[in-house]
Amino acid sequence: MEEGRERNRSWPPAECQSLPRVRLFTPTKEETAQRGEVFGQGHPARALLPLYPTRAMGSPFPLVNLPTPLYPMMCPMEHPLSADIAMATRADEDGDTPLHIAVVQGNLPAVHRLVNLFQQGGRELDIYNNLRQTPLHLAVITTLPSVVRLLVTAGASPMALDRHGQTAAHLACEHRSPTCLRALLDSAAPGTLDLEARNYDGLTALHVAVNTECQETVQLLLERGADIDAVDIKSGRSPLIHAVENNSLSMVQLLLQHGANVNAQMYSGSSALHSASGRGLLPLVRTLVRSGADSSLKNCHNDTPLMVARSRRVSRGSCGHAPCTRVSAGWLQASVPERRGVRVSVPLRGGEWVSL
Repeated sequence: MEEGRERNRSWPPAECQSLPRVRLFTPTKEETAQRGEVFGQGHPARALLPLYPTRAMGSPFPLVNLPTPLYPMMCPMEHPLSADIAMATRADEDGDTPLHIAVVQGNLPAVHRLVNLFQQGGRELDIYNNLRQTPLHLAVITTLPSVVRLLVTAGASPMALDRHGQTAAHLACEHRSPTCLRALLDSAAPGTLDLEARNYDGLTALHVAVNTECQETVQLLLERGADIDAVDIKSGRSPLIHAVENNSLSMVQLLLQHGANVNAQMYSGSSALHSASGRGLLPLVRTLVRSGADSSLKNCHNDTPLMVARSRRVSRGSCGHAPCTRVSAGWLQASVPERRGVRVSVPLRGGEWVSL
């Protein structure tokens, strides 16, 4: 018995151990029947492969006999271009891709190269970071008109929204960058840029430009067809009313010169003259009345601008500094002008009257 155990330990023979091992393939009856090779019906059954084939037969599994150095040739490494595309589109912990970083750094050659990689990989350029900023948003914020032109031409959407619902046009107006706004307007394909789009505050790009008091961006938007009387969604204020409430005489004059409706009313029924009268902004009242403002218009409280001027107290002076004056009916009193003749008289503190 001990001799038999010794023989089993030494099996297989040493001369066979160097030969390659193969898997023994024995077809089942079902597999044989599917091939028309049914046992017992005179059809030749598939021959069993020997457990230790000789070198003359060759292996039925060629990959097993291939030398180890040749195996990587059957599964080549990733193409360098694919690796570059993967690196170009990989985001860091802030969600920024190399394209975001290249734009912020103003590295125009790197932006060119990365844009090409995005295009070759079929990737969208409107990729957001954790602050929901696309590379185009960052190009506008950092006032890089050449990068803006490159990205828009390459397919970046000018209507992509940031976390405040602002498009690239909103951002150009917010950051007082007429050069970026012009690059955006010139590079965008027809019909791809909506100047009447509202952000989450209900403002158009023109509202934002008026509020930042950048006359060049306002002029550019009006030249490109922006609606001068567009109302914001929240209150129904037109750009003119926003300019009046900002006490920006130059902006009010610019809008009136381009045909703004001086009698446009917000949702509450108040007009620009209501706002100017209630705040005691005499230069603005004078400008609006001379431009045809109707001082007989009534708001939802059935108040005219004169009634608003009498009843409201404005705790901030027209100079824009800390509260320094209080305007009441005794300080500002305007006679309601007729449509055929414009005349407003305002009494000053010393009893002196000034005709507007």
